[in-house]
Formats: sequence, C-alpha cells, structure tokens
Amino acid sequence: MGTIYRGSILGGRRTPHLQAVPGSADRLNIGKGSLGRAACTEVDPELFFAGEPYAVGLAKQICGGCPVRGLCLRRALDNRERFGVFGGLTADERRNLRRREVRAA
Repeated sequence: MGTIYRGSILGGRRTPHLQAVPGSADRLNIGKGSLGRAACTEVDPELFFAGEPYAVGLAKQICGGCPVRGLCLRRALDNRERFGVFGGLTADERRNLRRREVRAA
C-alpha cells in the first residue's frame, strides 16, 4: 500500500515539504483492488479536495500519470462524487461529462 504525504502546499506554498501521513490510504479505501495502484496513494488526500487553483492543477497533474485514471473517473461518475478531483476531472468537469453522456445516449 502506498504512503500518503502531507505537505504545506495547501497552506499556499508552491513547494511542498512532505512527511508521511500514516493510514491515509486506508481512509480513502484505495488500498483494495485495482485502485490500490493509484498515483494518489502517494500524496495527501486533502490535495484532491482543496479547491485552490494550484492544488487542483497539481491534483490533475498527479492524475495525468495514474495507471488507473479511467477506472477512478468511472467510479466517481457512477457514485456521483460531488467534490474533489477524481480521474483528473473536477466535480464541475464530471457533471459536464455526465450531461454529455446522457445527451449522447
């Protein structure tokens, strides 16, 4: 299971100073199944829910190199996640994608 790191990035700094946050991967329920390989298991989960433009950009960058990005996005869409960055998309982007999927169906 990956280690989650907490940084000062959410405090407004652009250079994170990372330290391990024990048990964070368990809180996200990503340690089981395919999502256990997710790139986000290596960073503080708060980064994906911060909402600050820099944090959103960094979260999307992490998602961009994730081997399970598509699965994560599908899970977020299926569960109608209302907050955070999942599969490289923000909640607003996922809502727009869902609307396009409904129109196409």
